Amino acid sequence: TLNAGAAGDITIEGDVGGSSAALGAITVSNADQVLFDETVTASSFTQSAAAATGLTTFDGVVDLTGNVDFTGQALTLNAALGNGGTVEITNAGTFTTAAAGDITSTGAFTQNGAGTNSLAGDITTTDSNIGFATAVTLVGPVALSTGSGAGDLTFGSTLDSDATSARVLTGSAGSGEINFDGAVGTTQALAAVTISGLNVNADAGLRTNNGDIDFTGVTGSTVLAGAIATGGGDLIGAGTDFTNTGTITTGGGAVNLDGQTGDINIDANITTGGGVFTATGASSFDSGGGDISTAGLANVAGGAITITTSTGDLRPGVFYTQ
Repeated sequence: TLNAGAAGDITIEGDVGGSSAALGAITVSNADQVLFDETVTASSFTQSAAAATGLTTFDGVVDLTGNVDFTGQALTLNAALGNGGTVEITNAGTFTTAAAGDITSTGAFTQNGAGTNSLAGDITTTDSNIGFATAVTLVGPVALSTGSGAGDLTFGSTLDSDATSARVLTGSAGSGEINFDGAVGTTQALAAVTISGLNVNADAGLRTNNGDIDFTGVTGSTVLAGAIATGGGDLIGAGTDFTNTGTITTGGGAVNLDGQTGDINIDANITTGGGVFTATGASSFDSGGGDISTAGLANVAGGAITITTSTGDLRPGVFYTQ
C-alpha cells in the first residue's frame, strides 16, 4: 500500500515484481503524481484517491492476474496492460492510452468516471462488455473487441477524431450489441468505421470524411436514428433488418444494402449524390417514410437503383435517378 498524501508524489523507477517474483495487490490510497516507470507484475492494482491535479502514469508493461480498479484524476497508459480480471476506470481527469497502450482483459472494461477519454491503444476483452460513459476522442486508429461471444460495446457519449487527423474505428462485439448513444464524428469526423456484432444502434448520427461505414459483420438488425454522412465513402449493410430514421448522405458513395436479409425500412431521405443504391436481398422494402435520391442535392447525373424482395412487399417512396 502506497500513500503519499494529497500533495505527495510516488515515483518507482525500476521494475515492480517479475515473472517469477510477482507482487500481490498494489494499492495507492492517495497521491498527486504517481509514476511507474518500468514494468509492473502483480496480482492487482487499486487506486482509491488522488489530488485534484493528480496523474497516474504507467510507462512500462503492466501484467496482472486480477483486477484493475482506478479511482482518481488522470490516468495514462504508455505501454500494454494485460490482466486476468476486470478493468474499471473512474476518472475525474482524462483517461489516455498511447498507441502502445493496448489493454487485454479477460473481464469487462468499464469507464465510468466524469472525465473524458483519449484513445490510441486497442482494447480487447474475453466475451465481456466494453463501455465508455463519457466522451471519447480517437488519437490513432483504434480497434475495440469484446471477443467472439457475448459482450456489448457501448459508447455512452460522443465519439470523435482528434483535430490532427481523421481516425479509423474498428468495433467487434461477437454475439453482443454495439451501441452509439452519442453523436459519432459530428465535431471531428472519423476516417472510416467498421462494425461487426449482433445488432448495431446509432442514436445520434455518424460521420466519416470520405471513408466507408461498413456493417458487413453485423448479423442482426441495424438502426440508424441520427444523420449519417460518409463524405464520399460507401455505406455497406448486412444482417437482418435495416432502419434509418435519420437522413443518409454519401456524397457520391454507394449505399449497398444487398447483405440485408430482413426488412428494409427507409424512414428518412437517402441521398447518394451519384452513388449507386442497391438492396437485392431484403425480404421486404418500405421507403414510404423517406425518398431515395441518387442524383443528390445538385441534381447531377445519378447512379442506378436496384431493388429486389424475396417474399415481402415492395413499397417505394420517391426515387430520383436523373
